[in-house]
Amino acid sequence: MKIPLGFSLLFLAASLFSVSARPANSKTRTQSLFPFKNIHAAVTKDQLNQFERQLTDYFSTKANKINAPSVPITAQRPSQADYFMIARYWNRFSAAFKLLYLKSSVINPAMDRVYTSPGGHFEIYYTNTGKYAVPTSDSYGYSTTNWREKNLSPNGVPDYIDEVAWALDSAWSMEIDGFGFVQPIPYVDATHNSNRFKVVVDLTSPDDNDDYGLTTPYPSGGSISKPGSPSVLEIRNEWAGFTSPYLNYSRHPEQAVRVTCVHEFFHTIQFAMAWQIPEQPSQFIDDFPMSWLEGTAANMENVGFDSVNDYVQYLSYFFENPTSTILNDDQNYVYTTVLLAMFLYERIQTVPTIAFIKKLFFNNYAKPIGFFANLDSTAKSFNSTWPELLGRFYTESYFTGERSRPGYFVHDAPLFDSWPLDADSLDIAYSIRKNVPAYGMETFSITKKNYPYDNLSMDFFGDTLASGAPAFWSMHCLVKKPDGTQDSIFSVPISSRSQASATISAWPAFDTAIFFVANAQGNFDRNAALVFQPCPISLHKGDSATFVCAISQPISAESAARVSVKALSDLACSLSLQSVSATSMQRVKAGNERLVPVNEYFKIAFPLSWGMNAAMALVIQESASACLPLENIYGMGAKAFAIFRWDETASAWTQSGAISDTGSIYSWRGSITSPGTYGLFGAMPVPLDSLRADSVVVFPNPVHIKSGLVINIHSVTLLELLLYNITGNLIYRAENSTPGKPMQWNLTNAQGKTVAPGAYYAVIGYEDPLTKGIKKLKRKVMVVP
Repeated sequence: MKIPLGFSLLFLAASLFSVSARPANSKTRTQSLFPFKNIHAAVTKDQLNQFERQLTDYFSTKANKINAPSVPITAQRPSQADYFMIARYWNRFSAAFKLLYLKSSVINPAMDRVYTSPGGHFEIYYTNTGKYAVPTSDSYGYSTTNWREKNLSPNGVPDYIDEVAWALDSAWSMEIDGFGFVQPIPYVDATHNSNRFKVVVDLTSPDDNDDYGLTTPYPSGGSISKPGSPSVLEIRNEWAGFTSPYLNYSRHPEQAVRVTCVHEFFHTIQFAMAWQIPEQPSQFIDDFPMSWLEGTAANMENVGFDSVNDYVQYLSYFFENPTSTILNDDQNYVYTTVLLAMFLYERIQTVPTIAFIKKLFFNNYAKPIGFFANLDSTAKSFNSTWPELLGRFYTESYFTGERSRPGYFVHDAPLFDSWPLDADSLDIAYSIRKNVPAYGMETFSITKKNYPYDNLSMDFFGDTLASGAPAFWSMHCLVKKPDGTQDSIFSVPISSRSQASATISAWPAFDTAIFFVANAQGNFDRNAALVFQPCPISLHKGDSATFVCAISQPISAESAARVSVKALSDLACSLSLQSVSATSMQRVKAGNERLVPVNEYFKIAFPLSWGMNAAMALVIQESASACLPLENIYGMGAKAFAIFRWDETASAWTQSGAISDTGSIYSWRGSITSPGTYGLFGAMPVPLDSLRADSVVVFPNPVHIKSGLVINIHSVTLLELLLYNITGNLIYRAENSTPGKPMQWNLTNAQGKTVAPGAYYAVIGYEDPLTKGIKKLKRKVMVVP
């Protein structure tokens, strides 16, 4: 890929290699010492103080090297990420730390030579002696009147420095003259007082961990009325240790110099366009992820010198785990964002253009703006949306390596690996459910083998954000034929409710459908489900049906639960309704939310598509006499009872229906749009632990033997139940294995025989809230024929 900007490149032999080879070299270390990982979160003073302490030893030793240059630096050197943090939070650091930083951040005094690049924009500091010495061979140079023109005769400057100067002039030509980015701000002091940009050739191994280069800012501090910090670019003075068979920089250091200069020079531009965070930020500004800063800088390498392909060595992390966020600030992933930058450069329009990347930086340069809002705004200016662009990126990333095809993804795609595709299987609700990372994606695949029908129907259901928030889901589908020919890709529109439907006709002609679901929201992972219907139609449009649940332990003869369904479209598969026990989490959350369960819990399962294509309602009914004791003990009226649904995502109970009929039989009705666990609860007006310990209720009382009912006993912390007859003899005893759980007496004695009608006394043991011992109280129970 060449840039039509009059930017002369040296065309080198392409290094055709697979990303499975991962050299240990690095452009600049990016694992930050900063004590937090999410730059979208507020930063505390304690975190800044910790950061200062971590860097003090390094900057103190570096400052002393002015007088003792031979003393080695043993403290860990800051990464490029740390230097971006220093520039961003400069006004919030202590005065002592800022003074130390500026004192240490002077141009290396060992650099005893300076060369002005032929293009006139750079001063290059270097030395021919000592540990920082550059190779001294001098056989050519570049014209001082035309920096692009090479002269094959010595010019008194080492060829290595000539190559550094040529690469820097090339970077300026492309990024400033061609692309129109803001010029970097040069470092100026009493000794180095020119307005040229300073470059120091002094990075060397082993102390510097084989870094290619580094860009260091010099914030001036004080005002935040305008963006920008001066900076200095550092680059290696030798490449002897870089002997990878794919990137043999020990033999061709000019290739390393070129990609390093265009990469690091873009960091100098980023520093020139960066804002400093105010002392008390009302909003988080200038929050470009480090991965975006590094990815766009690495893209400059490929745009300027596309035959070197240095960036390819870092891409294994993406292709081994393609569903992780593409804007990942982890040190192993930070450079993989180059793939997104390359995609936006090559595929945003019909011809390659820097326009999207440039607009994103200039939006923030004109007025600080959050990164997600910036992405959303920039995408709209290109008649698209950020979710759509991210979805396209992930979908086209499928076409790499042996799966590459013209017109998809980026032009270097054949050089890459192909990420693996895991086969999915449907759960009992005919769905595939996955967690989709922030700025990431997941694949949902289905094959003809597990869906042998004429048409493939799919419904999508995703988490939603607050009303009015920008959309963040996108979905694309790749339908593959068995022989790999005539595959097709289409976008699936997703509604503002984060729902979608799609049907693939002539499904037998295809082999596999892969749905690429992208989460374009950067702060949170999200849950998504794709629901398929691999079974016959059970209800046709206009049909109605009722599903009844058998309650294993009814409170009264009137205890009942049923689901009514009216089909608005043809419905495949079926619905099931069954009583289940609550999980420990569900019980805890109900207690925390002051919800008292009336009877059993009910699990309702059906394809998620029914939620859009049917009108469904859950009806729970109960005897008023059975509910009255609960109303009395907890001080609630009939309207305090309601149907609630367990929200798996929020791990909370949400109200799903209210009382619709009263009288001798209470009836509650709630609409159903999603499968899950439902229950009938009474909402307590006061916390459970504030109820009187002797709040005990026995119902029904009296009870008829012929009715087949049992007597229920409720208490706050119920421990045991003893039944005595009128003569005082103990006839029945039971302990409660779950304190507080209701107990029952089925009108039998200890031998299991039904008791005779008459008066009985229930002695109920419960836990004393103060002593935690057992307390007892007595209730009279009447058993009638």
